[in-house]
Amino acid sequence: MRINSSELLLLSSAPILAKAGQVEVGRQCWTLAPGQLCFAAQQGAHGQASVELQQLDLAHFNPLLSNAAQLKGLLSGHARANWSQGQLQALDGQLDMSDAQIILQDAVAEQLDDGEDKVVPTLPLEIERFALTLNSDAQQAKTTWQLALKKLGHFNGELEMPLQTETHSVHGFVNIAGIELDKFKPLLRSLLWPDLELAGTIAGQVGIDGALSQPQLNGQLRATDIQLKASEIPVAISDLDLDVQLNGQQAQLHGELHTLPRGQLTFTGEVDWQAAMAAKLQINGERLTLMPQPGIELDISPDLSLSYNGQYAELLGSVSVPYGRIEIEELPEGVVTVSDDQVIIDGTEPGASEAAQILDYRLDLDVSLLDDVRVKAMGLDAYLAGELSLEKQLASAMLASGEINLREGQYKAFGQDLSIETGQLGFNGPLDKPYINVRAIRNPDATANGVIAGVEVKGSIRSPELVIYSEPAMDQAQALAYLLNGQPLGEGDSNNNTMLAQFLLSQSIDRSKGYFAKAGETIGIKDVNLTAKGSGDDTQVEVSGYLTPSVQVSYRVGVFASLSEVAVRYRIFSKFYIEATSGLYKSIDLLYKFDWDE
Repeated sequence: MRINSSELLLLSSAPILAKAGQVEVGRQCWTLAPGQLCFAAQQGAHGQASVELQQLDLAHFNPLLSNAAQLKGLLSGHARANWSQGQLQALDGQLDMSDAQIILQDAVAEQLDDGEDKVVPTLPLEIERFALTLNSDAQQAKTTWQLALKKLGHFNGELEMPLQTETHSVHGFVNIAGIELDKFKPLLRSLLWPDLELAGTIAGQVGIDGALSQPQLNGQLRATDIQLKASEIPVAISDLDLDVQLNGQQAQLHGELHTLPRGQLTFTGEVDWQAAMAAKLQINGERLTLMPQPGIELDISPDLSLSYNGQYAELLGSVSVPYGRIEIEELPEGVVTVSDDQVIIDGTEPGASEAAQILDYRLDLDVSLLDDVRVKAMGLDAYLAGELSLEKQLASAMLASGEINLREGQYKAFGQDLSIETGQLGFNGPLDKPYINVRAIRNPDATANGVIAGVEVKGSIRSPELVIYSEPAMDQAQALAYLLNGQPLGEGDSNNNTMLAQFLLSQSIDRSKGYFAKAGETIGIKDVNLTAKGSGDDTQVEVSGYLTPSVQVSYRVGVFASLSEVAVRYRIFSKFYIEATSGLYKSIDLLYKFDWDE
């Protein structure tokens, strides 16, 4: 007889006897290289059977798994059963396996943009030893087991179950003796984040008792020295300890974590699953560093209460932000704000487009921006400070109230660097619809006749009103001349036509950035930017972009003087550059970039 590619051979003849009311199969042994299978049975008013396995090669079962997995290793064991009048009287057995492997075949995780399949190699499960013992009689069954995994830890347990009761109940325990998380890195790097760093151990003991449908769990689980870091995870955890105490159908949680470079956070809570799932969690921390996306780094100090009652979640408390750096070069090219009344013709529901909400929640959160939160975005460079209250009720939108002030700010507009004298963002409604009040002036030291010229921006953030003003008051043409050129009409080296050209230049550049960016992408230049530099007769238009993340090229041409130059800048390391320029003059410069407040 053949099983797949292996031959099953009977070692010696065995009798099979049958007479009235009784059948007896004598002991017979079969060889399936390199192992052996023996069995015997007797059936009548009373019956018994026995099976023995010796060194059975698990690879014989691989063809039955349809290439989903491959098994390696040897299995040995025995089992004996007795029964009477159709009722089991005893069943005893043991299985033992050592130096075995379960290897799942490579799986396709996703299809890439080029149509190729992303193949994820799986982690072989290497088993040092697996032992299972079963003892049962007519009243109850008891099993004990041990599992030692070469790279992932050791486990053992025991389980007892009565057989004669109508309600199925269990009694036993499971021990976990050290799961090493760093062994999961190869698999998780393939599935999730290629630069994942993971370390730490999980251990514990859990007792199981009660009805099989709703068992009582008692014991402790511990996670210690957990380290977790990846570029796509906003928090870099340098040390996490978590303790879980299980009490019946409840669990108490206590944990403490530290983040790079200086943050710490503690949390305590409980989970209850006696009826509907419910949970409470108290979170307190100091200077927890978050990096949700490139260019944004925040230190937060939370004091939060999070709960879930089976129907909705609730978040209450406060968050202070003592430190923040928000640096956004510009919005992606071609960005257009979507109208509130947009209608998706083929959408699943008519009306305005909305993101599906998986879980409803209530929110009452106070956010404080302290003295060291700085933003550089879209020509703005300023410190933010203020208080916001965020509130959300069930099945409603989030509302905000409060004010954020702009301090020590500069804003680039009309080709000029303007100093922000007054800047507020006021909130009294939806978070994305604040009221803006900004007053910014040209540098008085670069403005003639002691005149102060500037702009005032007021109104809704979506449709603000911009007014050019001056002190002393004068007509708009003169105010615009002082704002753009620092001098009245008809004076200095920039006449009225120059001033007007500079104004039109600044406006047209803002409208042309998207087109230049798309053209640059077509020829392989990324992050193309179009800006105006200098002032007066020295005004230049610059087009720049990146050939690689470290190599920037730029072309500059004068607006009022027909001079042009080409520059190539190479980043040697963070904030240190070498730049070669060719134009009216040729030069090679070493550049180092730094901020005074760092």
